[in-house]
Amino acid sequence: MVIFFRPLLKYIAYTLFFILALIYFTPKIAFFYLLEDKLNPYGIVISDEKLQDSGLYLDVKDSVVFVKGIESAKISETKIKIFGLYNSVNLTNIKLSPTISSLVPTNITKVYITYSIFNPLNINIYANGEFGKLDASFNLINFNLHLNLEASSLMKKDFKSTLKNLKRLDTGGYSYDKTFKL
Repeated sequence: MVIFFRPLLKYIAYTLFFILALIYFTPKIAFFYLLEDKLNPYGIVISDEKLQDSGLYLDVKDSVVFVKGIESAKISETKIKIFGLYNSVNLTNIKLSPTISSLVPTNITKVYITYSIFNPLNINIYANGEFGKLDASFNLINFNLHLNLEASSLMKKDFKSTLKNLKRLDTGGYSYDKTFKL
């Protein structure tokens, strides 16, 4: 019985080693520049970033995001994990441009974006900050964005005009749906 498990364990160990080596040696910086190139036609430019390939993930520090030439956000740290079956982007300490401070609070603590082949049609987004907690999904087939927001007391007090554009739910939260034409 032990003789049967030895080749099986050897096969599993080699497969695991190959997958980890593939993840480790994936050109993550090249993927980041490809992402920048794909965002450029939409007027989105990421600049001033400091890139570091940390083996299993790409660490991007101090990036500035411009949308159509207007500085829109400063992101303290971004971790991009490309595992093939499950990919994620973690953004921390985001400061939005003061030009939108009349619409939403400008400090975002965390944004967590995931894509998995187990749910290949949707990109899931989770965020929290001064606005409250956000749970969203973007459908890749019909380009539909569905957003659920648990508004913070600051958001309810100072940003009532923004909340009027969202649908109020029975649970006390807010919902928003938008279909994009790309």
